[in-house]
Amino acid sequence: LVLKALLQRIKTMGQACRGASRMRIPGSVKYVHSEDRKQTLKFFTIKNNDGMEVQICDYGAAIIAITVPDQYGNFDDVALSSDVPAEFMDNDVYFGALVGRLCARTGGASFKLNGDTFKLPKNNGGSHLHGGKKGFSKARWKGTTGLDTRGQYCELKLLSKNGEDGYPGDMKVTVRYTLLSNENKLIVETKATSTLDCPINTTQHCYLYFTEP
Repeated sequence: LVLKALLQRIKTMGQACRGASRMRIPGSVKYVHSEDRKQTLKFFTIKNNDGMEVQICDYGAAIIAITVPDQYGNFDDVALSSDVPAEFMDNDVYFGALVGRLCARTGGASFKLNGDTFKLPKNNGGSHLHGGKKGFSKARWKGTTGLDTRGQYCELKLLSKNGEDGYPGDMKVTVRYTLLSNENKLIVETKATSTLDCPINTTQHCYLYFTEP
């Protein structure tokens, strides 16, 4: 029943997001104000030679759109998300976000490392989910776009400070989204270094669909 309710919730949110306006400015950076005007978000767009496009936001290093051709050459967005800030900044299903420091559930909201116990905030019943109340998914990343031998890329960096969401060490995190120039393939590469020992297990929490929701 819980899984059924979650799937229905995702479907309902997807229908709302589906109707939202999409920004399609290849190779550009688009600035969008949040509804409360307190934040100005950056949307990066990268593309390849076949016309495939990927749009990424600096909030949560989130994938906002993946536009690809079908077998008939018709283009459509297969990423379940929205470019309307309120619809992905406050959602609780992590649309397209880069999740960490620890993805999934940490039972008891704590872990032991090197003889010490680290208590984490509970945000999913008695568990710690997807990095906590803030985590990587609700952080503002610093992003740039570029071109290398493989294709256009968007690279985003984040400093997660010692003690954030209960984790030890200042952790520098980099995620690079590379869209291959001559192949409809998106590569996601993540790396991190920390000043103290700390577990890390990130994931890209993008939802994909291939039919109308």
